[in-house]
Amino acid sequence: MSFGDAGPLLEQLAPGDQVKATAWRRDIVVLSKNGVRQNTSEAPRDELQMNAAIGVLAALVAAQTFVFGAVRLARSRATGGV
Repeated sequence: MSFGDAGPLLEQLAPGDQVKATAWRRDIVVLSKNGVRQNTSEAPRDELQMNAAIGVLAALVAAQTFVFGAVRLARSRATGGV
């Protein structure tokens, strides 16, 4: 298993210690011992929230651009194309 850093659990372990492992999709994602938990590099991240936020921001910018473009087109026709 690979870890991003030594973290709180790995610093306390000694040879022969037993830990509890949590598996997800055939990979160990969390090790714990006495209430101290450490994620492995395979642990799922909360990246979907960031993707959703970027998508909403992009949609808002697209809507704003559409409105400004529609106003510009309407205004140029009303003033005779100048």
